[in-house]
This record gives sequence, structure tokens and C-alpha cells, in this order.
Amino acid sequence: MKDLKIINEKAEPLYKRKFFVAKIIFEGVTPSREEVKKELSEKFKFNPDLMVVEKIKTIFGESAAEIYFYVYDDESAFKALAKEHLIKRDTKPSEEEQEG
Repeated sequence: MKDLKIINEKAEPLYKRKFFVAKIIFEGVTPSREEVKKELSEKFKFNPDLMVVEKIKTIFGESAAEIYFYVYDDESAFKALAKEHLIKRDTKPSEEEQEG
């Protein structure tokens, strides 16, 4: 990944989270949710366990994408409010789930 920057940030204190829009410039294949979470957590010091990537939207004709994601304030807010289908998408399936 060449470049990563946050282009929009919105605090949602009622939900104990922040909503972000970031732009990523990459080479080759669009990065996976796992790669995006790792890169965001390293560059901006977010806790990856409290992050949910909602969408990765590639920009037509460019090697770039917009990333829509949430960062929760604490684990209780994450467990109560994060959407289950997004959590499943963000987590890597275990070997047992892949086999059976």
C-alpha cells in the first residue's frame, strides 16, 4: 500500500464510536479487510479489536479505494452495537470453519 489518509471523521458519542472515511492508494489487487485493518491500526494507533470495516469502495479507473469504518471506544460498546455480519466479514475464518 502506497498511501493511506483519513479524509473524514465523525464522532458519534451516543454510540461510543467514531466513523471514519479513509482513502488508500495501492498497487495490484484491492487489499483485503484484514490488510486494511492492520494498516489502519499501525498508522493511526487504533485498536484493531475495536474496529469494524463497513465497506471498501474502489474508485473506478484508479488504484485507490475509499474505506468506511468505525472505531469503538470500548469493548462493551463494540459488542452491543457492532453488526454481526460485519464482524464476521472482518475476521479471518479458522481452519476448522474452512474444512467443514
